[in-house]
This record gives sequence, structure tokens and C-alpha cells, in this order.
Amino acid sequence: MVELVRFAVAGAGHIGRRHISILQDLPDVKLVAVIDPKPISASLGAHYFPSIHAFLESGIKADILTIATPNGLHATQALEALQRKLHVLIEKPLALDKDAAEKIIAKADEVGKNWFTVLPNRYSYPARWLTQMVETGRLGKIFLVQVNGFWNRDERYYQEASWRGTRTLDGGPLYTQFSHCIDLLYWIFGDFKNIQAKFNNFRHQNLTEVEDTGFVNFDFISGGMGSLTYTTAVMNHNLETTLTVIAEKGTIKIGGQYMDTITYFDVKEYDASEMDLNQHPGNNHALIIADVIDIIRGKKKKDVSSEEVLRVIDIITEIYSFRDSG
Repeated sequence: MVELVRFAVAGAGHIGRRHISILQDLPDVKLVAVIDPKPISASLGAHYFPSIHAFLESGIKADILTIATPNGLHATQALEALQRKLHVLIEKPLALDKDAAEKIIAKADEVGKNWFTVLPNRYSYPARWLTQMVETGRLGKIFLVQVNGFWNRDERYYQEASWRGTRTLDGGPLYTQFSHCIDLLYWIFGDFKNIQAKFNNFRHQNLTEVEDTGFVNFDFISGGMGSLTYTTAVMNHNLETTLTVIAEKGTIKIGGQYMDTITYFDVKEYDASEMDLNQHPGNNHALIIADVIDIIRGKKKKDVSSEEVLRVIDIITEIYSFRDSG
């Protein structure tokens, strides 16, 4: 008999509801609690609690707490759950600073439980294919990598939740919207050096304490240059998230709204039959949750290291040092 895995979900906003929906469709998984300051419909079939503390004091048994709350609350809530011997699955970012992230990792080790963070872009076929192309040397020397994240976040978005756009609970677009871009760059091409950055707030001056636009450039330690240009100031709708690689033996561009499509490739001595051209963007959150369940059940090993996650937070902190020192 397959062991039942019991989930509680903290945060019933857009991302939290996505987790809830996925969990409700999985076999041998039970959603036992939903935690949110706003009352939740009884139709979810789970107990409702207004706070994590109330849930933990209720005596209801759970195996893992999913944390999909404002960024600045992640560390405190994760530590509280780990203290009660629950695994934790934390939406990005793990925390808003390295010290808080290290405390989560250390506490998980201390109590013998797992911490997980949500890195959905790592599950897309284009990202995994590009990683393989780089790791096997098919592209030769990397010359230039450019990422563009051009999104829309309008007045309604910020007014829906007072934490959005704040420094203490949001942190800024590099945490809330574009941390995945930093993670992919680091995961595929390795560490950064010589980081420089500049920022502006073009459209949201009266709505946020953080920038809506940034330009970051850097060198890869392994060789080559990189840049990230991002904005939440696009009018009306998200435009794109793209990653372009200019290399010694080829050119590749990954596009689509969430970098889920190979839009261009021209690689020396590369047979297109090696590529899965029948790409079907999947539900990456569902793949993550399935992996989490398998790891808890001991069916597979965790493949995201603490060093990776901590270094990405370090990189974002270094980028934002140019903003916060101004």
C-alpha cells in the first residue's frame, strides 16, 4: 500500500491555489489544511486556519507544509514548521537574505526533515536541453548570454495585496518575478563575477517601494558575458521571457512567456533529430510536487543543493546592493 502524504498549504493566493488544485488531483495525497488570513471555502475539503500557529496548535497531522505566502514571511514560517517536524516546500524565494535561508537549511538538517524550494523553469524541456548542450560542449565557448523578462504588473496587481512592491515582504522583482531567470543562468552557465546593475521605477512610482525595471550585466567565471534586462512595466500584458546564447559553435534562443519553447537554434554539426520537436509545455509545478512526494517517500534523491540556492540569493543580494546603496 502506497503511503499517504498529508499536505497543509499556507497562502491561498494565486500560487497557493495552484498548489491546492494540483494536490486535490493526486492519488495517495491528502490536503489536510489551508492556512490564510482570509476565510477559505469549505468546498476545498480541508480544515481552514487563519495562521500557521493556529494550524500547528490544532493537532491535525500533516507531513509537509507548502509555504506560498509573502516572500518576507517564508523564513519565519518555515522555521516554525520545521520545529514541529514537518517537511517544508517553499515557493521562491527560499528567503530574502542568505542568513535566513541558511537558518532554514540548518534547522531542516537538525530535525531530520527536508526543505524544498520551487524552481519550475528547471523542469522545462528547453532548459534541460540547453543545459545538456552546454555541459557536453556542443556549443563550444560561450560568448554572450542575454535574458529578457518583459512582464506586466499593473495597479490592480499591487492593490490586491498590500505586501506586493514592499521592500520587507516582497523584496523586488528579482525575488518575486525574475529569481527564476537568475537561477537558470546560474544552473546552466555557472557562477557570476563583475556584476553591475542599474534600476528605475517608470510606471509604479506611487505603488511600490522597489524598482519596476532593471538592467544587470556580468561575466561568467567559466567565460563569456551575460546580461539580464527585466521590467514589470509592460503595458497591458506580459510580453516575453527569452534567453539567447551566442556561442562559438552555435546560436540558441529559448522563448515563450515562460521560456518554454525553443524558438531558434543553429548549431554546428547538430542533427535536429536529436531534439524533441514535439514540445508540450507541461505543468512544472505538478512535476515539482511529484518529485517532492517521491523524495519524502524515499523513492528518489533531492537534486537541488543548498549551495545552489544560497548562491542565487547571494547573487540577487549583490545585484540589489547597487539599488540599496543609492
